[in-house]
Amino acid sequence: MNRKTVLLNHNILFLFICTIVMGISTLAAQPGREIIYQEDFQDGKAQDWDLEAPWQLQTESANTFLHGKNHTWAIYTRGNAWTNYDLECQIKFAGDSGFHINLFLTDNDRYFIAFHPNNLNLYKESPWGTVDKLAEHEEDFSKNTWHMVEISTANDSFNITIDDKSLIQYQETNALRIGSIGFETLDKSSVYVDNIIVSRKSSAATSTFHGLGDLPGWGINSKAYGVSADGAVVVGESYSENGPEAFRWTTGSQMVGLGDLKPGRFSSSALQVAASGSVAVGNSIIDDEWGYEAFRWSAGTGMTGLDDLAGGDFYSSANDVSADGSVIVGESKSATSTEAFRWTSATGMVALGILPGSVESHAQAVSDDGSVVVGYTERSAFYWTSTGGLTNLGNGYRAYGLNPNGSVIVGILRQASGDQLVKWNAAHQADTLGVLPDKGNYTAQLYKTSKNGDIIVGYYLDSNAKEKAFIWTPAHGLLDLQYAMESIYGFDLNGWTLVAATNISDDGSTIVGWGTNPAGNTEAWIARLSAQTGVDTIKTSKVKRPREFQLHQNHPNPFNSATTIHYDLRISGRVVLKIYNLSGQTVATLTDAIQSPGRHTITWQPKALPSGLYFCRLQVGDYSQTRKFILQK
Repeated sequence: MNRKTVLLNHNILFLFICTIVMGISTLAAQPGREIIYQEDFQDGKAQDWDLEAPWQLQTESANTFLHGKNHTWAIYTRGNAWTNYDLECQIKFAGDSGFHINLFLTDNDRYFIAFHPNNLNLYKESPWGTVDKLAEHEEDFSKNTWHMVEISTANDSFNITIDDKSLIQYQETNALRIGSIGFETLDKSSVYVDNIIVSRKSSAATSTFHGLGDLPGWGINSKAYGVSADGAVVVGESYSENGPEAFRWTTGSQMVGLGDLKPGRFSSSALQVAASGSVAVGNSIIDDEWGYEAFRWSAGTGMTGLDDLAGGDFYSSANDVSADGSVIVGESKSATSTEAFRWTSATGMVALGILPGSVESHAQAVSDDGSVVVGYTERSAFYWTSTGGLTNLGNGYRAYGLNPNGSVIVGILRQASGDQLVKWNAAHQADTLGVLPDKGNYTAQLYKTSKNGDIIVGYYLDSNAKEKAFIWTPAHGLLDLQYAMESIYGFDLNGWTLVAATNISDDGSTIVGWGTNPAGNTEAWIARLSAQTGVDTIKTSKVKRPREFQLHQNHPNPFNSATTIHYDLRISGRVVLKIYNLSGQTVATLTDAIQSPGRHTITWQPKALPSGLYFCRLQVGDYSQTRKFILQK
């Protein structure tokens, strides 16, 4: 039976789709890449290149390309972070002396790839004049013939491919960090360069994930709560040999205990760190009845208690701190209730009050300059300023996080059917961002956002009271973080289960939290993501033609209101992309048209369809591929 007959029969189509889906493995979403530079020179310009004479633009058969000779340089200098990049170009050379492609480490160090008619070599020169050969491959490279050259670096490794053949693979720690890219002619050989694409990966190649370990003592049992603006400093708590203890972690010093307010008790927790990483805040046990007191820690003063509000007794907690460490917010018992507070060295701990109709308040986050505070009462969310005092953000809401300048607030709208993630803008208008995964009806009190508010992380209790981490981005919506890390961002978590995401750096590149490690212990973790994480930035206008047809897995999947679909076309042709339900009925035709080669992207928003399993089918001539989609409303 041919495919046309199958398409005409819904019942047979249903069986056909199911057979295909069961027969293919689910692939992780293919991460994108950021095009840093691309040039085919057909506009007759050599923009962004530092060309040293006699480099020139030469026209041959209506094509324009770079042409250099007599030991000259053509250097591309835009940007300076070449780790995890791809360089693709076409090169043709004449003569017997070959040419170099230079990858600069610093102003006086470089890696360079030497192309000769009979061999290919990878060298390191550090400093100038000190040359070490790192790898060699003998190959006959035809002169006066265009060759496709691809150079890729990922996790400090080189992969050099010519005409689709991988010829050199080499790995060296800290290989490439900063620099520029250049073409160098040798002696009187001519070199022709065209169709240059420089791209940076937005995949796991630029991402790392690892546990932070623990303080010496009781075995691994640690949790990370706060991270500095640049992602370099992490704070939290770990079980040391004497009990739970606040820690401060950096790449250089690893995990260092901060002690406690009452010597010998060792029960403290660091909940947040200043943007600079120099000040940590949290709480520490201070008496035999397990009372807690808010603290401020710095390298110069150590751990200092902040006391309680007037009339309070043995309970206060510092939840956030301003960028310079001078303003601290949290909650404390007062003579009559538990109240949100704002602390400075000049004023001490000052109560922020309680909204009408409520009996308590909790301050959760403060802006970098200390002027805006957000939090919640048992009834509603609030924000505070020195001029306006407490302002109600809406009954049923809770505010947990604040971006650095105070313009974006994040929290939840509590509902019996499932808590909605919420983001308030600078005008304090609330946008709901979706129901938390598994429709949990209780959420933990930690939500943080990147500087521009475009990435939100947190954790929640699902309907089975199980803690789970989540992430929200405009591109992918609200997702379980475990799924997002593995299926979208390309992480191999190697047996980890992510329980909580507690904080994020200003640029969104570093997330911290805790989870269950492969040994079954609770351990703090840190994930460093590429700058383009979660955003498909690949451009199709000049990117080289795909070598095959492919329908990529949609993301997010499962999804709520919208999902993004990518597919690659090797050649032009009529493209039919349809969505089918479980009964084999067509519920949407996303495209039915002649399309050109390259990568294509479509966003599907199934507003009127119920939750359930759907199938997406790409048909191009005799080629077809099906993917399974899960809609969850």
